[in-house]
Amino acid sequence: MSFQRIEKILLTMNTELGKWSERQRLAFIERMLFWRGYINRRDVIDYFGISPPQATNDLVHYTTLNPEGCRYNVRKRRYETTDSMKPCLIIPDFGTDTTFLGSQIRPDPDIPFILEPTLPIRNASIPVARELCQAVHRKQSLEIQYWSVNSGSAVWRRITPRGFAHDGLRWHVRAWCHNNGDFRDFVIGRMKNTRDTEVCLEAERIDEDWLTEISLHLRPNPKEKANVRKAIAMDYGMRAQKLILRVRRAMLVYTARRMGFIQSPDPDNLPMLNELQQLEWYKLSDK
Repeated sequence: MSFQRIEKILLTMNTELGKWSERQRLAFIERMLFWRGYINRRDVIDYFGISPPQATNDLVHYTTLNPEGCRYNVRKRRYETTDSMKPCLIIPDFGTDTTFLGSQIRPDPDIPFILEPTLPIRNASIPVARELCQAVHRKQSLEIQYWSVNSGSAVWRRITPRGFAHDGLRWHVRAWCHNNGDFRDFVIGRMKNTRDTEVCLEAERIDEDWLTEISLHLRPNPKEKANVRKAIAMDYGMRAQKLILRVRRAMLVYTARRMGFIQSPDPDNLPMLNELQQLEWYKLSDK
């Protein structure tokens, strides 16, 4: 390959990377304006480690993209949100956006701005997860050394991985189980080792539960008082006091457990009311 060709490729890569970096900085500016109400040049410099002139250019560029979104306060030397601001680069989401902004959104650096529950760390083995991920892409099967609850020991079993799911606490791999002849979820944290990877025709099997979407219909507990039902509906963003969640059938039991329907492992026979007695599961449909 000629030097000119290499130079052209590098130039294209740098151009695309530059465009991506600029989009990230502009989205950061919009998030700060939308949620905090103001932004200054130092915010952009500290977050991205760029030069003061570049930060100034980004701020000015944003004002050209959204001229009605902010105004420059000369006295405070910062851009401030207008009452008529409408985001043009992001779809606001409180959880996603505050995670993206990190410590920049804090009003006081010494006081936590957002707290989350402390949960146990349930990590999956990196080497095992890597082998599983590559097996999916290569359409291969492999043997896993899996801790069996029934036998109380780690046994080898062959699976053909197809995808991954997270239930909010731990990672699962969705796979065709050669021992049982069906698709199952396996907790990656219970796998000790892998071996004997090979190309497998089972990778072409259709996993209907993984592909099929169903509707979970929820509403406030009808036995609650009207003012309580209204509060519950507001908490869950219900319309006409009804909430319809579209979920993959393979993920239904995990969704139900996260919402407190935890008394049964069978997604078709879960209790009608969740553990807080707030939500009623009144319907499950294909539409």
